[in-house]
Amino acid sequence: MSYFPFLKLKQSEVLALKDCQTHILESISPFFDVPRPNTLTSDEIKSRIDKGVKYLEKNWDYENLFYIDDFDLPSDILVENANTFEYLLPLISEFSYIPATGLHRINSHNNAIENQLRAGNVFENRVAIRLLVDDIASFKLVSNDLIRLFQRFVAYNASIDWIIDFRVILDQDLNDL
Repeated sequence: MSYFPFLKLKQSEVLALKDCQTHILESISPFFDVPRPNTLTSDEIKSRIDKGVKYLEKNWDYENLFYIDDFDLPSDILVENANTFEYLLPLISEFSYIPATGLHRINSHNNAIENQLRAGNVFENRVAIRLLVDDIASFKLVSNDLIRLFQRFVAYNASIDWIIDFRVILDQDLNDL
């Protein structure tokens, strides 16, 4: 059984994993989210991404699997004339990573994943589809969109990892979903 901690792509969180014993690391597949900077500018977002990639290069074994997403970054800010995921994914192409997407992502986010699938840069040709509580609660409303998203990546012979992200659950009865 593997453990999938949701972490920010920050120095302290990458270093914490680096200090784990080998047998523990073998059972962990972290899910890294690029952290949202305080200042939402292209330069600040680029800096966050570049720092996160440097932390990985310095402290993470290229063979160790991780998931990656930019869920917390605004989709309307471009970095070097590219969507943040388009900018990020080529920087980590040597790593064993699985890119994440979900409902309500902009087309260029999913295009970035398709480009990496075509280039053979995605670990075992796997894509993660991240579902949020609202997606599950309104499943009948989003099921057709979810099927289209699934089919988009299966067209590249990708296998799909389903990620159920409950974010923060405070006094919510999951039986209501």
